[in-house]
Amino acid sequence: KTIKPGGYAELTAEVRDFGLLKRRPVFYAVLLGVILLALVASVAGLWVLHDTWWALLLAPVFAVVSTQIGFFGHDAAHRQISRRERTSRILGLFSANLLNGLSYGWWLDKHNAHHAHPNDLDSDPDVRAAACAASQPACPPPITTTSNRVMRLIFRYRRWRRCAGARPPTSSRR
Repeated sequence: KTIKPGGYAELTAEVRDFGLLKRRPVFYAVLLGVILLALVASVAGLWVLHDTWWALLLAPVFAVVSTQIGFFGHDAAHRQISRRERTSRILGLFSANLLNGLSYGWWLDKHNAHHAHPNDLDSDPDVRAAACAASQPACPPPITTTSNRVMRLIFRYRRWRRCAGARPPTSSRR
């Protein structure tokens, strides 16, 4: 019995043929330089504005810089920057642990589990997030028991009842 490859294998081959999966170390070196320059400028701005409310204007800048650092670490973990495991690990540790304050080892384990079972409600750690506490059959059941009165109140009257991509419940509301 032969197994016909799915659409993903064909798509991957086409993307690879276009050269979109080639490593681009020069691009990433320039990107890291720009990210570090933006981070240094943001920290300098925070140092200058530290006693004023104007410092709040830097929050979106820090959010963008932090996200770009995360993307850089993600690409390093996927060995998109370097084929060498050691180089990729050093870049991942530098970007995640040092610059973003996120455990690279923890994230890598979680991300590998995600890639092993993408979008599987039982196995993908990214799908089983606490934000996905809903009452649909496609989502984990809501948490209804807790000893904390405040948490019980929140769970009882919460408005968020949907998972990403799930339809809102059609049955009677609680």
